[in-house]
Amino acid sequence: MLSLDNNIGLLIIPLIILGYFIIQGFNCWRQLPFKRKKLWVISRILLILSLAGVLSGMTLELNSKNTTTIFLVDRSLSMKDSVDEIEIYIKNQLSNKKNRDKAAIISFAGDTMIDIPIQRVIDKVNLSSEPNPNFTNIEYAVDFALDYFPKDTNRRLVLITDGRENMGDVASILDRLEDNKINLYVYPLGSGVNQDVQLTSLDIPENIYQRGKIPVTLKLNSNVTSKGTFFLYSKDQQLLMKKLKVNPGENIFKFHIPLKSRKSIEIKGEINFDGDKNLRNNIANKIIEIDKQSKILIVGYEEDIKIINSLVNSAGLDAVKYSPEEVPDNMNFISKFQGVFIVNVPHSRLTSNFENNLKKCVKELGTGLMIVGGENSFALGGYRNTVLEEILPVSCHMKGDKKKPNTGLILAIDCSGSMEDESHGIKKIEMAKEAAIRALEILESKDYLGILAFSDTLEWIVPFGPVDDKESIIHNIEKLSSKGGTLILPGLKKSIEELKHAPVKIKHLILLSDGQGEKKGYEPYFQQMKENKITLSSVAVGSDADLEVLKKLSDNGKGRNYIAKSFETIPKIFAKETYLATKKYINNDEFQAIQVQDTDYFPRLPLPSLKGYIGTGIKENASIILKTPLDDPLLAYWRYGLGKVIAWTSDLNGKWSHEWIKWRGFRDQWLGLINWCISNNFKEKMEVQLETNGGEVKVIGSVASPEQDEYMEIVVLQDSGNLRDEILMDQISLGKYSGKFYLAQAGDYLITVRLKNNDEIIDSLSKKIHLSYSIEYSINNGSGIKKIQSLANIAKGKVINKDDNVFQQPIIKNKSKTDLNFILLPLSLLLFIFDIALRKI
Repeated sequence: MLSLDNNIGLLIIPLIILGYFIIQGFNCWRQLPFKRKKLWVISRILLILSLAGVLSGMTLELNSKNTTTIFLVDRSLSMKDSVDEIEIYIKNQLSNKKNRDKAAIISFAGDTMIDIPIQRVIDKVNLSSEPNPNFTNIEYAVDFALDYFPKDTNRRLVLITDGRENMGDVASILDRLEDNKINLYVYPLGSGVNQDVQLTSLDIPENIYQRGKIPVTLKLNSNVTSKGTFFLYSKDQQLLMKKLKVNPGENIFKFHIPLKSRKSIEIKGEINFDGDKNLRNNIANKIIEIDKQSKILIVGYEEDIKIINSLVNSAGLDAVKYSPEEVPDNMNFISKFQGVFIVNVPHSRLTSNFENNLKKCVKELGTGLMIVGGENSFALGGYRNTVLEEILPVSCHMKGDKKKPNTGLILAIDCSGSMEDESHGIKKIEMAKEAAIRALEILESKDYLGILAFSDTLEWIVPFGPVDDKESIIHNIEKLSSKGGTLILPGLKKSIEELKHAPVKIKHLILLSDGQGEKKGYEPYFQQMKENKITLSSVAVGSDADLEVLKKLSDNGKGRNYIAKSFETIPKIFAKETYLATKKYINNDEFQAIQVQDTDYFPRLPLPSLKGYIGTGIKENASIILKTPLDDPLLAYWRYGLGKVIAWTSDLNGKWSHEWIKWRGFRDQWLGLINWCISNNFKEKMEVQLETNGGEVKVIGSVASPEQDEYMEIVVLQDSGNLRDEILMDQISLGKYSGKFYLAQAGDYLITVRLKNNDEIIDSLSKKIHLSYSIEYSINNGSGIKKIQSLANIAKGKVINKDDNVFQQPIIKNKSKTDLNFILLPLSLLLFIFDIALRKI
């Protein structure tokens, strides 16, 4: 069948040409013989028709001889044991394919991925893609396959699944199957229904009082009649054990348990039934917060947190204390707290998970954060270029000229052969290079630096001089290499000679060694260091280092002695020691704080003196409440996302703040600061309900006194801290909103619903959800197979079995179109030449 694909209006062009030909024809009609006139008319008509066919896109429609077959394979958790069987099945089917036909293999679960693209020859069947196995979305998979089919071929879709769709609805796209002339063949797998008793839910009312017994509702689903036992635990302590009997369908049981905690209820239920073949859906958890009292997490060591802990408790807040090494770092734990206070903690003692999850809680949930200083915080605590520094209103780099003395620093680094040793793939010499670069980054252009490599020879890797070209210095540091034995005295002598006459106020030497040096002969150099005001700190690396000699060096050099227990700590030690040596970042002089800003929570009052602080620089958009006489921030704050963040650069353990802590206005002033930090200032005009059904969560939100331009959004955070999703809710009526999302895998989730007006957060509520098992492990009552059988019937497809040859099944032919331009264009040219020839002869 012929068809015209392009705009018929384009036929106007050949009609104009036809008119021109007719006019020209009258002019030469009398000049041509009769027979030639007939040929001329026929050729002109054919020429016009050919041009008309080209311009209108004339095609020839025929039944397609080629067929494309797509195998659409369910790879969800409920099908994971069938992968090998499916690969063998597809391989056997492909052996029956005609050579001219093409095939492809697509895997699907929660999403869809192409395993083997459309091609004529498939040598090996390998289902290697990894779609999200926690869901089955047949609708999206079929829709994807329909779009993937090429045009102008017959289309065969082989759906291999157990039909247990738990995301989307394939019935909604049945019309597309018919419109696209899809030949659907369904190969059901996993049709066997095993005996299964499922713990569907464990519910506790939200409005629990702080006394009496708690009602618990247990919902079990079963596809058999069975007897078994239900266990209820609270923090590994058994609360209840009940013998139960279930019948096919839904079974509801109710119990009462004593209230053990006045703060929260955390229970876990488990079942054990005779003949149960699916043990993955036999557990459920439930958490209910009873006491809405604000909780504060305090992280630090006992000697540093006594004062802040006393303040929090006196405010009636619930303080939870942890040392940095012991504090849990998961999202579920940190999100319990309205505020987190980190007190004089070095960055190296906090895990990356804690730091990243803390950032998300502050930014996404509005958790308040207060960092209290001390000699192990800010720059000296290794906060520079970390996530923690990113959250803070101050940076570890001081700003402006503080008129501090310049520093001359020599790094004497042991480069004996043993520095090539490595641990966990990290060489000591490489960590020494990194340490030298860290020290360089801290120094300023008016400072001096030298790097001396010593072994049984000496080499100035970086000659002692001004820090005026850091890139060139880093290039030289990379040349540091290990060789020879360990001799400390020549390196010590050379370093002192350089520092003696250096044009700097502060002269400091950092000596790093991993071996055994000379046991004696150091006394003359100690005297020279004393006379020239040169200080020395030592760093021992590894078990072979001479700890006694290195400690002797640092003691007599009026410096500090470090023992690097792991190679990775060397750069952090060098950074901290450089900060201390420059005397720019740690200030031990007594001073009077200057109040820059009045606030309701920190009113202007006569303030006591302080005896020290850590130097920092204020960030753009941050605010200063108190500053030092050198204009360094003492008390600063800002908002990081939703959360308020406060930085106090002095300490609260009494070393620098003794007079402040004794001051009678201390308690009231700091309680105001703490309460401001953990308050969210929301208007509390929103209510939220969550409805869970397996992995699907529906959120219903309502607003009292709704205003124009308001909208709601959902933020889903997993226990791991990964930002799962941000969903804009639909407005279903004035002041009412709805939205839904799916939980990707088992675990804890924190759901935050926000009310916004022009991107400003008006209100925010957070609730926790626990998914005990993937919805893929839900009870199988055989409805999946029935669903896809019904799908095949409605879509005029066919349910096939293992022995049916897919490629011999009847198929609805699709039309293929052949563009005729390849004939019409050459024909038009020949006719035009023929026309000219008739008139010239």
